[in-house]
Amino acid sequence: MKQNKTIFQIAIALIFGVMLMIGFVLFATYKPVGEKDKKIIGNVVVWGTMDRNIIETLLKNMREKDERFKNITYIEKSKATYNHDILEALASQKSPDLILLSNDNFLKNRNKLFVIPSQNLSKRSYYNSFADAFSIYVSNEGVLGIPFVIDPMVMYYNKNMFSSNRVVLPPESWEEFEDPNGINIKIRSLDNSGNILKTAIAFGESSNVKNFKEILYTLFFQKNNNIIKEEKEFYKSDRVGFEKSSDVIKFYNQFSNQSNKITYAWNKSMINSEESFLSENLATYFGFSSEIKKIRLKNPNLNFDVAEIPTFKNSTKKTVYAKTWVFSIPKASKNKVGALATALKFSSKDVQSVLTQKIYLPPVRKDMLNIRPKDLYMDIFYREAIYANSILEPNSNTMKQLFSEYVNNVNTGFKQPKETTIILSGEIDNLLSSFDF
Repeated sequence: MKQNKTIFQIAIALIFGVMLMIGFVLFATYKPVGEKDKKIIGNVVVWGTMDRNIIETLLKNMREKDERFKNITYIEKSKATYNHDILEALASQKSPDLILLSNDNFLKNRNKLFVIPSQNLSKRSYYNSFADAFSIYVSNEGVLGIPFVIDPMVMYYNKNMFSSNRVVLPPESWEEFEDPNGINIKIRSLDNSGNILKTAIAFGESSNVKNFKEILYTLFFQKNNNIIKEEKEFYKSDRVGFEKSSDVIKFYNQFSNQSNKITYAWNKSMINSEESFLSENLATYFGFSSEIKKIRLKNPNLNFDVAEIPTFKNSTKKTVYAKTWVFSIPKASKNKVGALATALKFSSKDVQSVLTQKIYLPPVRKDMLNIRPKDLYMDIFYREAIYANSILEPNSNTMKQLFSEYVNNVNTGFKQPKETTIILSGEIDNLLSSFDF
């Protein structure tokens, strides 16, 4: 009996000894939940068309703060051959791990992309973290792109032309351009033959209005027309939205109607709207935030400012169009874990802070957009980015052609606004039907 008790005591002692050893091992190897991703990321090859010097600046910042990113390689590709290069790399089994895609070349590569699992990045976390314009990269399946850059449209205006014509503040509504005592009447100047010398707005044409397609995108968005939306596993035009927003083209085209003495402001014989603004013959120019550098460079003496783009008075949606860029993971990537960690790092607060200063554009994160910047121009860029919308264009050049026909068909009286708006919707559907999603 005594011997059995001794054996039992020895067994208990051995069990406690083993448990103690296990405890030491667990303690030595334990890492808090927040550090579970601190493993080596490995080699990650990133492709994009952005200037290599910009990305290298970001990578340098990433490596200095976290050595896990030391093996990230960026390869700058030509915009002209980018989509072909991606296709060729996948065919030869030499896929990059991460590719930078814009909203106008995303659909061309949509069927090649890896869907990020919800346990790695939930839709709710995505929506809470990033500007709403990036919601187009979340499909029914899951997240397909990590936000990187946003470039919203803004209204540039000539301060001298405003003040000398008693226009105190930039217009907040589109209706101010239609007002018999409004900005257009105050600024427009005609010669004895009725030719426009100076004007307030460049609307109504497609051939000499820079960004005319994107201006129409903005007008449609403000009328609750999403232009393109996802339906199950397919993308289609927002047919209901188009049916309800046929008055957009009537508003846009009235400014090139010479018989309308109040709104007439532009015609196809005039020089390009950008050049007209730079030569101080056009009071307002609707362009992208990124265009500010070019405007400053081309006319350093231009006394201009930036404002939010006007909205319709009866619109329930304050919004503008924005170009967007995301990082996506090809299905053929050999290091999806490292690619995702890299993409998320590019969208982090510290990297976005560096990028914002480098390219002079607003960040993609809501927690950063929520803080008002001291820079007066950037303050407007931030505001526009907060409520901007974007679309997944099937083909930018073809869409431009379709919208040009849309404008011209109504201008020439060939088709009625409602009829040609429905035709436009159908043409967009035909374009989308050629894609394999």
